[in-house]
Amino acid sequence: MLYKEKHQLIMGQILKDIYSKEAISSSLGFKGGTCAWLFYNLPRFSVDLDFDFLVDKKFDISKQKISVLNEMESIIKKYGVVKEKYIKRSTIFLLLSY
Repeated sequence: MLYKEKHQLIMGQILKDIYSKEAISSSLGFKGGTCAWLFYNLPRFSVDLDFDFLVDKKFDISKQKISVLNEMESIIKKYGVVKEKYIKRSTIFLLLSY
């Protein structure tokens, strides 16, 4: 069962932690339903955090993605168990169970 208040609290904490890490915050653009809900007060509930990966042409993109994946995993595992993680083309995916 999903407890909406707890879920929103955890998503907010994860978001705060991500953008507190200078190493990855400049590589991620927050978007999607949760972004619309937080910044535009739209009446929409979302169960995930969506980001665009912002490429820095000075660095090897595959190394950038691996670095971001590892940093994000270290952040979210404070809140539960990482059940799945992968990089597929433009997607960096992590599944958290709490």
